Amino acid sequence: MGHSDEYRSELFTPETWPIDDDEAYDVLGAQRRRFVISCLYRHEMALPLADIADEIASWEHDAHLTDIPADDVKRIYLDLYHRHVPKLVDAGLIEYGQEADMVALTALAEEFLSD
Repeated sequence: MGHSDEYRSELFTPETWPIDDDEAYDVLGAQRRRFVISCLYRHEMALPLADIADEIASWEHDAHLTDIPADDVKRIYLDLYHRHVPKLVDAGLIEYGQEADMVALTALAEEFLSD
């Protein structure tokens, strides 16, 4: 699995996030959750969850989206929706609007990232 340096993020580490250590390790322990934060930070705007899934698929497969099976992208989307987005919301790092399927960094996350 090839990973471009562009997507490697040290934006949050368990040592620098201002929440309980156990929660920080749990939330930030998953690479896909770190990628969601990094993706939103790089784009500087809210994004549809499907777009984030597309970017993760391209990153994980080290390929253009058109070269990745649609089922793989769908699995990533469902994994984000069911596992990763709820954890990031609970930690106060992102907001998720289910009706519009939009994800955004919270003011707390933006403040922390701008330091």
